[in-house]
Amino acid sequence: MDKIELRIADLDFTSNDEHELVVEGIVNDGNWSQVLGSRRKFKERIEKGAFSRAINRALKNNGKIDFLSEHDPSKVLSSTVNDSLTLWEDPVKGLCMRAIICPTSWGKDTFQLIKSGIIKSMSFGFNVLEDKWSDTRSEV
Repeated sequence: MDKIELRIADLDFTSNDEHELVVEGIVNDGNWSQVLGSRRKFKERIEKGAFSRAINRALKNNGKIDFLSEHDPSKVLSSTVNDSLTLWEDPVKGLCMRAIICPTSWGKDTFQLIKSGIIKSMSFGFNVLEDKWSDTRSEV
């Protein structure tokens, strides 16, 4: 699975009590990513409908999508398995999410780091089924 970094817009943080840590907002704002890459800069364009198709395909094939801390599959923060993670594609806003983070030690730590603004970005993993590249250096 390819991992693509830095996909976040405004997130809202709520905590109804010490056991409910909720993060919600836009994961990918619009069709274009921010500038990515360290040595060779690039932007990605994600077609409208791609997130909906990917969510449906993942749920059909794997039966779940997990929200992980630092891409670590042993640190599941929330999941579609128990409906603590909800993902959807808004036709205007892009990929949106709502996660009720499990109050494990790393869940509480991650929530506090997000809430305090220390963690300001997130990434999502995906498989590329089809892609094409064009040189648009003046746009990056």
